[in-house]
Amino acid sequence: MLDVLDEWILEITGGGFKSAILSAVIYLVLSVVAAFIIFVAVSAIAGAQEKHSRSQAIKKIAGFSIKRKMPYKAFVFTFFFFLSYFGEHFRSSKALVDKVSLFGMIVTLMIIVASAIDIASDFYATKRIAKRRPLKGPLQILKSLILFVFGIVVLAILIGQSPLVLISGIGTFTAILSIVFKDALLGLVAGIQITSENLLQIGDWISIPSAGVEGTVTDIALISVKVTSFDNTVTTVPAYTFLSTPFKNWHKTINEHKRQVSFTLAIDPSSVINEDNGTNLTRFRNELIDKIKADEHVNKELSIVVRTGKNNEGKGIPVEVFFTTDISEYDEYCHYASVYIDKAAASLKDYDLKAFKIASLG
Repeated sequence: MLDVLDEWILEITGGGFKSAILSAVIYLVLSVVAAFIIFVAVSAIAGAQEKHSRSQAIKKIAGFSIKRKMPYKAFVFTFFFFLSYFGEHFRSSKALVDKVSLFGMIVTLMIIVASAIDIASDFYATKRIAKRRPLKGPLQILKSLILFVFGIVVLAILIGQSPLVLISGIGTFTAILSIVFKDALLGLVAGIQITSENLLQIGDWISIPSAGVEGTVTDIALISVKVTSFDNTVTTVPAYTFLSTPFKNWHKTINEHKRQVSFTLAIDPSSVINEDNGTNLTRFRNELIDKIKADEHVNKELSIVVRTGKNNEGKGIPVEVFFTTDISEYDEYCHYASVYIDKAAASLKDYDLKAFKIASLG
C-alpha cells in the first residue's frame, strides 16, 4: 500500500524536490494520525478502568497513569515509532529521519519508564505498609540508574559512538562525581539506611534538638526528609543528618500511649523545716506521689518518682518528678504536663515551702 502511495506521489509531482516535500508531509501526517489513534485508545482504556474496573488496584493505577499523563507520552513515542517505520519513504532525508526518530523513541521511552516507576511509587504509597517501609528512596535510586543507562545510550547516538566506548570511561567519571556530589552521595547512602533499618516512618513525630527541628515526618525521599512542624511550616532535612546527628523519634511513645512527664521544682532551702515524720518537703513529696498515683491517666506499671536531687549551691533544692501518662497527642500532652507543674508549684504554700525557681518542662 505504501508503494502505491509513493507511485501516486511520483505521478502527480514528477519526482524531484516537490516529490520529496510532499512525501515528507504525507508521512508526517500519517505518523501523527497513527499516534493520535493510539493516544485516544490509551486514554479511553485508562479512563474506563479508572471509573468501571472492579479491582481497586487497577482503578488506582489507571488514575495515576492519567495523572502522570501516560497517554500523551504514548502519543509521542508512537509518533516517533511510526516516523521510523515510514523512514525509508522520506528518500533523501532518510538518514536524518532515522536518527531523529531513534533519538525521539529512546528519550520518550526513558520518560515513560521513569513515569512507570513514579506510578508504582504512587500506588505503593496508598498501602498501609508504605508508612513503615517507604519505597520512595529505593525507587528513586532505580529510576536514577535507568535514566543513567538511557543517558549513555542517548549520548552515544548524538556523538555517533558505541555505548561501550562511553561505559569504559565511567571509572574516571565516577571518581569526579564522588568529589563534586559528595553531599548528595552521602544522602543517598543515608536514605538507603533509613529505609532498610526502619529508622523513620511517615507520620513519626521527631525532634532534632541541635537543629531546632521538631514535627511530623511527611516525606522520606532519596536524599532528604520533610518534617512538618506544629505551625505547618515544612523543614527539609538532609537524610545523612539522621545518621550523624542525635535525634528523638516519638513513634513508639505515641503508638503505645506511654509518654513520660518530667519536670523539676527548685525549692528554697530556707523554707524546709523539720516535722514529726520528717520535713515539710518529705510530706510534700509523699502526697504528690499519692496524687499522681490516683490520676487515671498515669501508667501505674511504670515508675512513679518524686525525689529530692542534689542541693546545688545557689540553685535551690531540686525536686524531680517522673511518671508516665497514656496521653500521647502532643498538644494535649503539653497541656496535661503543664497543669501538673502549675498545681505542684501552687501547692507549695500548703506545706510552707517556697519555690526557688521552676524549671521548664523536660
